Amino acid sequence: MTNRTLDAIKTHLEVSAPYAAGGFLLGTSNHSNQQAEVIDFVPALNVIEGMPNTFKYNAGDLSTVESIAQARDLEVIGFYASKNSASISLDELFVNERRLGAVYLIATLAKNELTKVDLICSGSEDVEPCSLLISEALAV
Repeated sequence: MTNRTLDAIKTHLEVSAPYAAGGFLLGTSNHSNQQAEVIDFVPALNVIEGMPNTFKYNAGDLSTVESIAQARDLEVIGFYASKNSASISLDELFVNERRLGAVYLIATLAKNELTKVDLICSGSEDVEPCSLLISEALAV
């Protein structure tokens, strides 16, 4: 992950703290070796206002971002969001239905500062750590 990309996502998440914020990860994926390359990201509005540790995007926003990604020969390969409690699970943080094959970047914040980033791949039934290559970021 480049520092530029992490800093841009970090800024988006920290300014929204203590509430959960998130967005969409655009790029390419290779599901056979569980690697994904993030080319860009798009912040999303959290439709659940005023609650820490819970992020939900609008289905219309996802549809719009998927169209943008397709126009650039990319796909929505995953999602990112923040939480301020290590004990919050993937399914508790992301209220929308989990997408199989998606990458989830989960940022843990403490005192409104990023302290940890976890990368999770959503397989057929289970979730497991995965690797993520980030090459470019959209300014937040």
